[in-house]
Amino acid sequence: MSVGISRELRRLDPDVVLVHSWGPLMMEPLIWSRVASRRAVMWTESSARTGLLRDPVTMFSRRRLVALADAFLSTGTLATRFIEDLGANPRRVVRSCLPSALAETIAGMPMSGREGAAAGTRFLFIGRLVERKRPVELARAFVRALPSLGGATLTFVGDGPLGRRLAEIAALAGGRIRLVGRVEGQALAAQYLEADVLVIPSVREVWGLVVNEALAAGLYVVAADEVASAIDLLDDRSGLIIRADDPGKLVDALRSADKVPQSETQRAARRARIRECTRQSFVTDLHRAIELALSA
Repeated sequence: MSVGISRELRRLDPDVVLVHSWGPLMMEPLIWSRVASRRAVMWTESSARTGLLRDPVTMFSRRRLVALADAFLSTGTLATRFIEDLGANPRRVVRSCLPSALAETIAGMPMSGREGAAAGTRFLFIGRLVERKRPVELARAFVRALPSLGGATLTFVGDGPLGRRLAEIAALAGGRIRLVGRVEGQALAAQYLEADVLVIPSVREVWGLVVNEALAAGLYVVAADEVASAIDLLDDRSGLIIRADDPGKLVDALRSADKVPQSETQRAARRARIRECTRQSFVTDLHRAIELALSA
């Protein structure tokens, strides 16, 4: 959206306007929908945990924006809870699952089950090497846990400003920590399929598509409780949710994940967790939200 969007909206004359995320530029299309007697759907992903601005003025503004919308499409439990706390009518909120195109690709590829897992657990981190994703904390926790992890390895896939610090820790881990750098497409899919456990210790994740992709590969997932997708996609058999920014809990979680079975049967059960989270299901949910708005 941009300032002056009302002119384009008048030209298009839509029945429903879809706005996404938060910000002052949402106001104009929402107001236009009121003035023109049209309907508005708000697609929201943020939660009370992920919002960077939480001061009274910002929260008041958000409530005013919510009051202008006729229906809502929210991605996940935390986003749904947040939009309802801001005044959205629960009967006009459609909860969906944010899909990953890569996850759908991975789901069609053969898994690498390892009956017996003689070589040791293959831990994996995928993401930007930045503070909020806590890659350095993960590397340190892995080093602490190494004496009880047998032949386990940890692979970091991604780039960013913390790469040098990770390299220094990796140099002390006797080859058990690998830094791959950034990869995409089929090469990224291969990284998932060659791993056993994804670890995502982020202190802020609006959703976290890596959880979708890991489950599509049959991986077990260790995630911080600030990762929104983990709340909706994981159960006791597919993953473990720990408190963010707690190094001790992360060490314990690595030790627990090292004992998780990695047979083809176990991986297939974890893959099933993501079966319904597709682009088609997201489109269906969006259509439901539009119908709710039109019926307002």
